[in-house]
Amino acid sequence: MKRILFLIILINLFLNLLYGATPAAPTSVNLTFDGTNIIISWVSSTASDIMHYTILRGDNANITEATASYITNTAGNVTSFVDNTADTFSAYYYRLLAVNTSSEKSSLTTAVKTNPRPPVDISITPFNSKVFLRWTNDYSGAISSYNIYRSSTGGANFSNVISVSNNEYIDTQVVNGITYLYKIAALYNGEGAYSITKTAIPFVAPFAPKNLSGTATGTDVKLLWSDTNIRGTYDIAGYNIYRATDATGPFVPVAGFEPTTTITSYTDSGLTSAKRYYYKVIALDINSNTSTASYCSVYVPDGISTPQGLSITSYTSNKVNLTWQANDSGENINYYKIYRDGVELSNSYSNVFIDTTVTTGESYVYNITAFRNPAESGFSNPVYVTVVPAAPVNFTVEKANTIGALVLQWSPAADEIANEYYIYRSTDAVNYVNITMTSLTSYTDSEVTTGIVHYYKIAAYYDIEGRFTDVVSAIPVTLPAEPSGFSGNAFNGYVYLFWDKNTAYDITSFNLYRSTNNQNYLKITTTVNDYYYDTGLTNNTGYFYKVQANNFYGSSNTVTSYVLNITPTASAPPEAPYNLEATSSGDGKIKLNWQMNYSSNLKHYKIYRATYAEADVFYNTTSANSNIYYDTIMTTLNVSSVSNTTTYFYRVSAVDNNSVESSASNTSSSYAFIRPASIDTAEISHIFNGALLVWNVPSEPYTFTRNVYTYNIYRATDAYSTYTLIAPLIINSFYADYNLNTGVAKYYYKIKTIDSMDNEDAGNNYYEFEFTNYKEPPPTLVAKAGDKKVYLFWSRVLPDSYNIYRRKEGEEYGAPIAYGLPYDGREYMDTSGLVNGTNYYYSIASVTEAGEGPKSNEVVARPYEPAKLTPGAKVTYEILNKKDVLLNWDAAIPGGVNGYDLIGYNVYRSSDNGANYVKLTTTADNTFTDTATNWDNIYYYLIKTLDTAGNEDGIYPFVKVELPLPKNRLRVYSNLIDLAKAHQLKLRYIIVKNGRIKVNIYTLSGSFVRNLIDLEYTSPVSETEPYESPDFYWDGKNEQGKIVSSGVYLIVLEIGNERVIEKIAVVR
Repeated sequence: MKRILFLIILINLFLNLLYGATPAAPTSVNLTFDGTNIIISWVSSTASDIMHYTILRGDNANITEATASYITNTAGNVTSFVDNTADTFSAYYYRLLAVNTSSEKSSLTTAVKTNPRPPVDISITPFNSKVFLRWTNDYSGAISSYNIYRSSTGGANFSNVISVSNNEYIDTQVVNGITYLYKIAALYNGEGAYSITKTAIPFVAPFAPKNLSGTATGTDVKLLWSDTNIRGTYDIAGYNIYRATDATGPFVPVAGFEPTTTITSYTDSGLTSAKRYYYKVIALDINSNTSTASYCSVYVPDGISTPQGLSITSYTSNKVNLTWQANDSGENINYYKIYRDGVELSNSYSNVFIDTTVTTGESYVYNITAFRNPAESGFSNPVYVTVVPAAPVNFTVEKANTIGALVLQWSPAADEIANEYYIYRSTDAVNYVNITMTSLTSYTDSEVTTGIVHYYKIAAYYDIEGRFTDVVSAIPVTLPAEPSGFSGNAFNGYVYLFWDKNTAYDITSFNLYRSTNNQNYLKITTTVNDYYYDTGLTNNTGYFYKVQANNFYGSSNTVTSYVLNITPTASAPPEAPYNLEATSSGDGKIKLNWQMNYSSNLKHYKIYRATYAEADVFYNTTSANSNIYYDTIMTTLNVSSVSNTTTYFYRVSAVDNNSVESSASNTSSSYAFIRPASIDTAEISHIFNGALLVWNVPSEPYTFTRNVYTYNIYRATDAYSTYTLIAPLIINSFYADYNLNTGVAKYYYKIKTIDSMDNEDAGNNYYEFEFTNYKEPPPTLVAKAGDKKVYLFWSRVLPDSYNIYRRKEGEEYGAPIAYGLPYDGREYMDTSGLVNGTNYYYSIASVTEAGEGPKSNEVVARPYEPAKLTPGAKVTYEILNKKDVLLNWDAAIPGGVNGYDLIGYNVYRSSDNGANYVKLTTTADNTFTDTATNWDNIYYYLIKTLDTAGNEDGIYPFVKVELPLPKNRLRVYSNLIDLAKAHQLKLRYIIVKNGRIKVNIYTLSGSFVRNLIDLEYTSPVSETEPYESPDFYWDGKNEQGKIVSSGVYLIVLEIGNERVIEKIAVVR
């Protein structure tokens, strides 16, 4: 058996060698895109007899040789292939297999999908501290997200700043003035190739000119404005000036003004007198970016304008009210003169006047003039009036309590006096007759004809008949007549009764009576309608009805003589529904609504439908002709699962409990649709004095399978107030709103999708935007130069951060040299590549969420080579004259070629242990004596070099000087007297209190030798104001005048009980 198995193994080995084994599949299949073609690469099969590789291409991961859309073979000795036949906009899957020389095939490799193509149509828009990127997908396959890469080093180092799923992105992590490069790659399982590189430089547009004002001189207007803190990223190139004759425009450029000028004033000449002009001034930078506008208005005078629009607003029998248009405030009118019948009557300081000196019945003509001392304008337009009483007010006509009469009531006009009132009446509203006069404010008219309309007007009388009231009408009536047209319809268990409503009797209600034998009638209801449903009746029973009318005065004298006899039956069909209305309700539905007068006996309603209005047959939707089941006792129904694009026609009938069907209702038609979906999300960012809205295209289905076509943008200043449409039919998925009032803190937006049939989405989401004004720069910026450095100091304004800019003479500001400096910082040291002897200009800007504000006024600093101290330089001191301090120091070395000349030294002194120094003097010498000192003090002295630019660079080591508290003491100028040389000892004493003073000489053993001073000192002295004596001498002799022996002697100062002792040596 073992021999047989061994033989089989040998045979298999022989067959494998003869015919070849199944080859292994290639591995590590990889796809790359070179911008035009797809390159497939792989690691070759481990088999040595590969004849070729077969490459399969298809649109799914399970492609086989039978389903592949493209097949090609490559030589067995290659491991890559360029597919130049592929539509590289589409998503493809590739699989490979190896084929050996015996035509044996390997298994298929796992499918590898092409990475997405790079996005195209890349649009990059720079804003203030922001960059807005948009792009288009150029790939048919799925995209999971996009990687956005950014470089600020000229493309040398790109970093992935974010991955987004949308086709837009607002990059807020940028700084104005810096050049950024962007590229984008699409992702799905892997990252595709990069897009082309796009460049953007975020920037700040100029800010509006400040303090715009205008002054008129003759027919010229001089405009002035300020350019303080209006510069954005680029230098101001000039201004555009526009003019209008109305505050709302239109504004047109001022002729003759050169917009490239950088002056901040302009005189607009040759204007028309007596007219107000409106101006706006806009700044523009060297790249033609423009600011928002500053506005002002100026009146060009010409004497005094004639007042316009004089009119009479009202008048009574004793006064006339006048008004007119006030003259322009620029004319500085003192007052207006009022003329009546050509004679000056009075004056007014406003544009209204009340003349209370009129006489009833008289006619007057009024004019006015404007007066400015000493000149007066021409006359205004005239107005005419005949003074008559004003018409009464609150005039009404109603039915009187007396049958067939009318009562009239009114009130006198305000401030009006009337003796009587004239009452006029008409029955045709054309021809009026005066029916009476009365001094009362009411009147009852009994001489009227009932059933017809009567028209009234009245006028007050005060020496003359006044103006009429508006016409008021009413119908006088009597007891109503019997209703006519009484009829009815019988149904299953109820009857419908109806009759005519006679308007001539001003009917208020009807009484209805019923009987089953036409003899005994019972009142069953009172109704205000001219119909009634009598329900709950017995079928096949006859019923008799009568009706009676009621009005203001009562009921008709008799119940109708006409008797209605009607019998309900079970077989009678119900009433037909009416007012059927079909409307589109969204989400593929049609909503039906109808009305039914009486439905208590109803089983349900039948809904009929057709697809065109003239259809002979309306299919019952509860039948087999429809898969929608409608069986409802409600009078509303939502019809679902209907075609979006088909118009449907509907009718409704009622079916009662006996299955008897009514006739059909009216026909109503509609079509169903799906409203466009709302946007998914939106983002709002600050841009130049406005808001940038960016949103996602909705991902839901759209109307009629069509895409969203446009968007409507709505805005409000309160989340729950009325939203105003500010931008209709926007075709992009972004919108820049520049029409914002910077005084409003918050805005709210709604972005509505619109489809191609103008349907708007039903969403109610709103997006909040908190408007943040740009922050002004620090009002104070100081630059202090040093050796290849500049120190900057500023006053804090607490923005989010600061940006600092620098330029050289003749250059523009570029990117900031420092950005994102802390909001609470106040200083910065610039050491980046500065050269001594070069002027550098600096400006600072505040940064907030809104972006970067205007640049500050610039300051200039010139780094320089400073003065230096010699090695080991020091300051020494000496105390002179009790408490004077003499300072000496080594001379300094002046700065070099790029430095400043040395002009001297500044001397500073501190009395608080060096915490604070006060400048004492500036001296050209290297010595100084401080005489402004006090005893019992410790002083610190600091010496600084001073150059011609005011710089103090060389700072000497400080010195400490102690001046002790003064006390009684002897000042001995020598401790040795050589009598052989005729020396004398010079002495001086200092006392801090007065009294008897003695200076004696004693031997070392205490024996008295000689008295030198013995006196009484009475002048005021103190520790702060001591007394120092003149010099006095000891000649080495004793009290008897003999020269003392050699030895040590004591010199003793005595004052009161205090003694001061000094020692000296004497030699002979």
